[in-house]
Amino acid sequence: MKIYVAGKYEERRRIRRLMVELENMGHTISSDWTVHEMYHDLAVCAQEDYEGVRNCDALVAIVDIPLKYQGLWVEVGLALAWGKRVLLVGEFGESCIFSKLPWISKYPTINDLLNHLVIK
Repeated sequence: MKIYVAGKYEERRRIRRLMVELENMGHTISSDWTVHEMYHDLAVCAQEDYEGVRNCDALVAIVDIPLKYQGLWVEVGLALAWGKRVLLVGEFGESCIFSKLPWISKYPTINDLLNHLVIK
C-alpha cells in the first residue's frame, strides 16, 4: 500500500524511522517530508506534501504526543476530501471534530498500527 505519514516536523526523526519500518514491511511511502530542511522553500515543501497525500492510498497521522498539530490537519483534510483511508495513531487527535468520522481508523500506539498493516 502507498502510505503518506503525517506528523509534527519536530518529530521528523521518529516519523522517518516509522517510514523505514513501513517500507521494510513492503509498503511504499508516497512522499518523505522528513528530509525537508526547516527553512527550505516552504512553497516547494507544501507542493510535495500535497502531491504525497494526493498520490497515497492511505494517510497515517501520528498524534500520540501533546503537540500543536497544524499542517497535519490540512493533510488529513486533503486525504478525507480525496476519499483516502485515514488512520490516526494516538489520543491527541480527539480535539479535532473530524477525528470523530466513523470511517477513520484509530490506533492507540504505533505498534498497534504496525500490527494492523502487516502485509500477509
